[in-house]
Amino acid sequence: KKVLLPKVFGTYLLDKLTCNDDLDLFVMCSSAITLTGKISGLAYTTANTYLDAFSDYRKALGKNVLCIDWASWQETGMIKNTKINENKEIFEMLKPQIGVVAFKKLIFSKSHKVIVGKLNTKSQTFELKNYLPFSFDEEVLNVKEKGEGGETSNISVGDVILTGNDDGNYTSTQQAIGNIWK
Repeated sequence: KKVLLPKVFGTYLLDKLTCNDDLDLFVMCSSAITLTGKISGLAYTTANTYLDAFSDYRKALGKNVLCIDWASWQETGMIKNTKINENKEIFEMLKPQIGVVAFKKLIFSKSHKVIVGKLNTKSQTFELKNYLPFSFDEEVLNVKEKGEGGETSNISVGDVILTGNDDGNYTSTQQAIGNIWK
């Protein structure tokens, strides 16, 4: 009850209390834990999965909604004084300043459900490939960031597809600038 009630009943209640209002946005903060679940956090996973499903419900009704599934934030919230084994985490720990920027950007997006986090491609979790309840395109798992040698990736940034370079390769700076116009 301690974990489920605030998210499940709170969301339901806010929706009922605002059902006749023309809201610009109904924002819910969920967790990326909904991708895999966690035995020791069953109530937490369930509560956040409810938020994900509720965002689909509101969208189907034609109502404005945004559900953000956050990766764990560094040094804040529930994990502030907890030792985290990052080798088992699908996402790297999210820096608070990155989370704030993402939130500001997302409230102006047309998305109704997003996951915010940087994939931890070194995670042992990916060794379970065929047993995970989701899959990633190999191109996503093999993204290279610009390194000291200047190598670049050839991957689009969200819905933005960069064009113009004959070889199709773009630096992370070019990708970031392209993403601003998304």
